[in-house]
Amino acid sequence: MVCTNKESGVTGSGTHYDFYAQKGPVVVLIHGLGLNRHMWQWQVSELKQHYSVLTFDLIGSGDSAPPEGSPSLAMFSRQLLTLMDHLQ
Repeated sequence: MVCTNKESGVTGSGTHYDFYAQKGPVVVLIHGLGLNRHMWQWQVSELKQHYSVLTFDLIGSGDSAPPEGSPSLAMFSRQLLTLMDHLQ
């Protein structure tokens, strides 16, 4: 089964994401600092055949908004939770 349902967008807080909707579990791919969501392009092509796949740019990376203050793991965690809520 191949996924053709891709949603790209930006949340109200400035997080840019790509979501490949597919029936089944959601796999969230988080890039390392200094990279962006596009680094996952080869993995997404395989994973989206069996899973829903979410990639996004961390705060201050790629197309996402810069951080307000010093970045922290708590900030990145809140970002992911806000994104997941945005996508329901």
